[in-house]
Amino acid sequence: MIHDAFEGFAAACPAGAALLGLDLGERTIGVAVSDRTGAVATPLETIRRRKFGL
Repeated sequence: MIHDAFEGFAAACPAGAALLGLDLGERTIGVAVSDRTGAVATPLETIRRRKFGL
């Protein structure tokens, strides 16, 4: 889901659901998941970006 403001995003998330986060860097992509309260995010994986062609 895409939202312009945090308030809209927070209202659309079900209560007690974990959230998946992506951190898009120039060389890597970080993947993390939150706890059910949304207070703490734990890193899951760091994916190294590669070049690809179509």
